[in-house]
Amino acid sequence: MSAELVKSLLDSHDDHAGPAPFVAIKSVVGEIIYGGHIIDEMDSRLLKTVLDRFCCPDILRPGHALSSSGEFRMPLQDGSQSSWLHTVKSLPAEAPLEFLGLHETAMIERNEIDTSELLTAVFLTDSAHMIQDVQHESAASILSKIDILMSRIPTAVDHTQAQEAVITRSAKFLAVILIEELRKYDTLISSIKLTLNEVIQAYNGHEILTALLEVQARQIAFDTIPSDWSKCSYLSNSKLTPYIHDMALRYEFFCCWLEQETLSLHWLSAFFTPFAFVTALRLDYAKQNCLDVSIVIIKYCLLPVFQACSEMDAPTHGVYVKGISFQNARWEPRRGGLVECLPKMQTTPAPIIWFDPTDTASRSVKQGFHAFVCPLYRTASRRGIFSSEGLSSNHVMSIDVPSALPSCHWIERGAAMLLQLD
Repeated sequence: MSAELVKSLLDSHDDHAGPAPFVAIKSVVGEIIYGGHIIDEMDSRLLKTVLDRFCCPDILRPGHALSSSGEFRMPLQDGSQSSWLHTVKSLPAEAPLEFLGLHETAMIERNEIDTSELLTAVFLTDSAHMIQDVQHESAASILSKIDILMSRIPTAVDHTQAQEAVITRSAKFLAVILIEELRKYDTLISSIKLTLNEVIQAYNGHEILTALLEVQARQIAFDTIPSDWSKCSYLSNSKLTPYIHDMALRYEFFCCWLEQETLSLHWLSAFFTPFAFVTALRLDYAKQNCLDVSIVIIKYCLLPVFQACSEMDAPTHGVYVKGISFQNARWEPRRGGLVECLPKMQTTPAPIIWFDPTDTASRSVKQGFHAFVCPLYRTASRRGIFSSEGLSSNHVMSIDVPSALPSCHWIERGAAMLLQLD
């Protein structure tokens, strides 16, 4: 339908009014016919960026570069149909990464996805044998793996008195977030231990091996997270063993925070709800300065350090945050901005970021740099459930990141920040 409307617009266009109705084409395709079906704000931004690259007066100029290197250009045609057909036939069967605006490292993710889909298809063709193998797998093997997992699960401690003391001494919204996060982890740990203990009891003959327990045992055997845990778990695409290890580190972080009350560095990846943590920062700042919270924003300053030293103190206002990675981009501390990925390295750690609440809406970017609005996602898949307001459960927030290259370059690159790597 988009192609038919574009043809109709071109046929009805008056050549005296301009070379082509590019504004109308971008509006019809980018906001109505195709863009009207896009819910995600970042996908809509990408579509408009691609349309800006191809729907412009320069596209009609012979030899116009369609890629940054200039390898792909508009044909130097003489206006005949045969020259255009020759140009089209000479194009490669698959669009090169550079033509799509992607970096060569994007092939890494694509190859991993293709390999995973191929192996999954192979396993599914032999699913009957797999189920039979799991059913005949010795109980000792599964029980041994459960014992290893149980040894890595932290012991839930009664923090009731400490939580009440924190709330009493610190009348801050951050303290409420801390208590809520600990409660969620206590619930998750209890659910994990309950499942593992039920599987142990069933394999030891003390309980009936129900269909649900059989499925959970099969998932544990294949090192996948039991689906029943998703009701009380944070979003994760990890395997079971690293998931348990990561969960223990997260729980330890919040226990240390509860004991110290004030931290010099916060691990943003550890939060069930990172956006609630940021909202608490805004609320505390508004309360401290007697401001309306609606005018309080968070400024993000990327520091020239990647790891905290022992001498680093907490900022006078706001917090220092760690645990974020860049995908399809790399932070260069000497330049103070985003640069291209290194070969075969699609993800790199981001530096420590200062989350600074303020009521000043001005955006300061040093001369010669652009402010790229970089989306922050929970996982590398970037997939989430959209709410009625159009918000994705995987998208956390957007952070202004300085770069010498224009924003459209990083939008086409698919650059983003991640809280968790697969």
